[in-house]
Amino acid sequence: MMKKIFFSLMALSLISALPAASQTVSDIDKFELWNECKPVRLVVEGLSEDADKIDLKKENIAVTVRSRLRGARIYTGGAVFPYLYVSVTVVGKGFSIGLELNKFVHDPVSGQSGIASTWRRGYTGTHGDNPGYILSNVGNATDKFIDEYLRVNAPAC
Repeated sequence: MMKKIFFSLMALSLISALPAASQTVSDIDKFELWNECKPVRLVVEGLSEDADKIDLKKENIAVTVRSRLRGARIYTGGAVFPYLYVSVTVVGKGFSIGLELNKFVHDPVSGQSGIASTWRRGYTGTHGDNPGYILSNVGNATDKFIDEYLRVNAPAC
């Protein structure tokens, strides 16, 4: 009986420690996403003719992403940097989604500063001529960005 209680307590303590361990912010996380929890600007790339054929509109992508960023209180229409760059490519029945956080960075070795993509994620799939399916995936990708951004910037938020 005592062994069961011991192992149950041990398992419970390990399980409760998992979220804390997954919340660890590495130096790479900070380089990629740290921004003192300041809002980001949105840039959406233009679309291809194949996107037009299924009635996927750039504005609908922008609204999908912008509303999620606003909901997380990390959107601005004014600041120049950083910005979230969103690209959606439709080719035939396939699509890809790319999200990048672009920041102003400084390289101490060369002494040069400039804009660089510090965080990037990509997703692919097939759409079945359904622009709503692509927009849903854009929303999910944006949610993943927001989760990571807020996790890294939590101390400043």
